[in-house]
Amino acid sequence: MTVRHMCADIRGMLENNTRKGSLEGMFTDESGRGLSHEEARDYLYDCLAKGWKVVPIGDCDNFDYQTGCKGH
Repeated sequence: MTVRHMCADIRGMLENNTRKGSLEGMFTDESGRGLSHEEARDYLYDCLAKGWKVVPIGDCDNFDYQTGCKGH
């Protein structure tokens, strides 16, 4: 069985999701509540401030925030 993990480019998400509401529910907070569009954009800007380039899509236990899944 082959396992594939995906990631999303943070700058790309910010540039391609400018329409209000387009990021609604894309991310969740610690309690599982879906973030609003504005909260999601703030989260992505926070990620950039940390020096991250990508965020995981789903769970990955071997993730690098510069390049994505490092393999299994």
